[in-house]
Amino acid sequence: MKQQKKYELFEERLPLGFSYPSSFTSLVIKENIKDVPSYGAWFFLCIFEENANYWFERVKELKPQRNLIPFAQNRDSDDVVCFDGDDSSANPRVFFIHFFAGKDWEERGDVASFDDWLEIIENFS
Repeated sequence: MKQQKKYELFEERLPLGFSYPSSFTSLVIKENIKDVPSYGAWFFLCIFEENANYWFERVKELKPQRNLIPFAQNRDSDDVVCFDGDDSSANPRVFFIHFFAGKDWEERGDVASFDDWLEIIENFS
């Protein structure tokens, strides 16, 4: 898989007005991709371009009614966390989505921000 240096992958496809949280970009935009952290089973999609592209397209296909921006995946499941692409606050809500689950079973919850999500996974890593 081709490795990325920076998380620039979807900038041309992001919804108008959407901005990544600064705490997210400071964590994943590194000169060396090896400096991007992972947390237990969770890893950032930006590590591999093909993986990130796959989930970006898959989310659009599986959730066409939602404007979700995937950014991390749990390697132990098909759980993916996504930013709310409709949120233009620069601190969007984060949704836990269990893809490939039956209808009405895929929603795993949400948190108010990337920082809240990061705190949760740091405590469980």
